[in-house]
Amino acid sequence: VVNNQEYIQSNKTLFNRVIGDSYLELRFAKFLDEAKDVEAFIKFVLSVHFSIPYIKRSGEVSSYYPDFAVRTSNKNVYIVETKGLEDIDVRPKWNALKQWCKDATELDPLGRSFAPLYISEQDFDEVEKEIRTMEKLVAVLGSKEPKGV
Repeated sequence: VVNNQEYIQSNKTLFNRVIGDSYLELRFAKFLDEAKDVEAFIKFVLSVHFSIPYIKRSGEVSSYYPDFAVRTSNKNVYIVETKGLEDIDVRPKWNALKQWCKDATELDPLGRSFAPLYISEQDFDEVEKEIRTMEKLVAVLGSKEPKGV
């Protein structure tokens, strides 16, 4: 159950609708739905209860909710953060996500590889019309990180 908000429909996810908290998230979900090398993806919503603990700049422990998990045909899993505007805690969240992916890769009993992927709205705007696969998107934007310190 989600609020009445914009969505797309996809055959590559468990849910009958992929909701977006932003227009960027909806555009990215549409990209994932159309990318031939994406086998499955999920847009994390609060009711999925997937979060990563991190330490806020204030020193408090909090929960970070990444935006997407994407499984490609080569069995890589990307945990994706799409970002319009960066806030003060974007860097601590990103660092926690990188550590989570490292740990998940080392401990995964199926031998899957987990990798963080940061996609800013500006970067996605620049490549959205040319890129048609997750592999190409990762090749172009895979080294990007938040600009925040």
